[in-house]
Amino acid sequence: MLRYIAPDWLRPWLAQLPPQLLSSEFLFVDAAQATAGQGQSASRQGIQAILESSFSETLVTLHTIHITLDTLTLDLTFSGCHSGVFAGIPPTHRPVYLPIAITCCLRDGRVHQATLDYDAGELLKQLGFVI
Repeated sequence: MLRYIAPDWLRPWLAQLPPQLLSSEFLFVDAAQATAGQGQSASRQGIQAILESSFSETLVTLHTIHITLDTLTLDLTFSGCHSGVFAGIPPTHRPVYLPIAITCCLRDGRVHQATLDYDAGELLKQLGFVI
C-alpha cells in the first residue's frame, strides 16, 4: 500500500484530487522513462500499478508546492523497497530513496498534464546498476 506524508492542511485537498481536478483529456508524462498515459483512469491506474507492483513499503513525502496561474509543481521524495519487476528489471530487494518533481499544467481550473521528473540514473544506481 502506498502511504503519503503531507501537511495537515493539504490532506483533504489530496484526498479530493482525483478525478475532480483532472481534465477529461489528462495526460501523464514520465520524463525519465519517456512514457505517457492518456486519460484520467489509464494514467491513475498505470501509476498505481507500477508503484504497487514494483515497490513495497512505499512512502511519498511531499516537501513543497509551488503554484502560479497556470502551473503547479510538487517537490517530493519517494522511498520503498524494489520488490517487483520495474521497467523490466527483476526485483533487487534494495531500498530506494528518490527526489521527484511533478509539474502540472493548469487550464480552466483543472490539471491537463502532469510531468514526472526524476533522475533515472540515480534510481538505477540504487538498484545496483553501474552507470
